[in-house]
Amino acid sequence: MQAQGLAVVAQGAQSLGLSVMVFSGYTKHELDVLQLPGADQLLRYTDVLVDGPYEANLPEHSRRWSGSTNQQFHYLTARYDARIESEGEVDRVLEVRLQKDGSVFINGWPEKVLR
Repeated sequence: MQAQGLAVVAQGAQSLGLSVMVFSGYTKHELDVLQLPGADQLLRYTDVLVDGPYEANLPEHSRRWSGSTNQQFHYLTARYDARIESEGEVDRVLEVRLQKDGSVFINGWPEKVLR
């Protein structure tokens, strides 16, 4: 976990009036118990935490922002509430960006492809 470095970025983002959403493979309970370096500081500057590991066998189809149904949302400030989980499209989308240098960036949740 790169919490110490991310805490600096999160603090800077919030100082500019931007919101901060953090995705962690750890649950909030694990973060509280493990006391990983910088985790408390990062959460101090986080508006929304989506916690828990991605579980491919538990795909999420009804909420935005989470990949699997085991993941939980924690609203750490008053900036957002549970409406962000359902507002807008829930369809899985795939973004592919081709860079001038030939590199390819892929982001999103593609449908399972059988070969």
